[in-house]
Amino acid sequence: MDTLILIIILFIFCCCSLSSSGGLYYYTQSSSKPLQSSQPSQPSQSSQPSNNSTNNQAADDKAIADKKAADDKAAADKKAADEKKAADDKAAADKKAADAKAAADKKAAADKAAAEKNKIYTKNDWVVYTTGTSDLPGQPIFKNLKECQDECNKNSSCVGFSRQKSANDFSVSDCYLKKDIINNPKSYNDGTWQTYTKS
Repeated sequence: MDTLILIIILFIFCCCSLSSSGGLYYYTQSSSKPLQSSQPSQPSQSSQPSNNSTNNQAADDKAIADKKAADDKAAADKKAADEKKAADDKAAADKKAADAKAAADKKAAADKAAAEKNKIYTKNDWVVYTTGTSDLPGQPIFKNLKECQDECNKNSSCVGFSRQKSANDFSVSDCYLKKDIINNPKSYNDGTWQTYTKS
C-alpha cells in the first residue's frame, strides 16, 4: 500500500515536471519571436527623395527651356515688328517725298504754263522772212492775235511770230511762228509785216 502511494506520487510529480518544462519551452519560444504585424510592409522610403529630386530637376529644366523658347519667340516677334515698322516708315517717307516732288513738279508746270500764257509780247516793226531755218513746221496758221500768242506759248521752240499789220487784234489772219530770229536777217519798216516776240 505504501509502495503504491509512493508510485502514484512519483507519477504525479513526473507529470507535473513534464508539464512545467513544456509550458516553459513554449513560452520561451513564443517570447523569442518578434511580433508580426498584420499590416503590409511599407516600401523603403530611402528611394523616394532621390525620385523627387529627379522629378523636380526635370520640371525645372523644362520650365527653363519653355521660358527660353518664349523669350526667343518674343524677341523674334519684336524684331519682325521693328522691321515692319521700319519698312512702313520708309514707305511712308518715300510716299511723302514722292508726293512732295509731284506737287512741286505740278506747281512748277502750272507756274510755267501761267508764265507762258501771260507772256508779254513786244510788237516790232520788222520781219524775218520765211527761210528753211526761221519758221516752225506747218506755217502759217490762221488765228487772231491772242490765239497766235497761245500757239506760240505751247511750243517751247517758238520765239515769236510775224503777222500782217493790217489785221486788227481780233481778226483772223495768217501768223508765221518763228523758231529763229537771231541768225536770220531782219527787214525793217516792212509795209505788210510786223513781228511779235516774247519779252
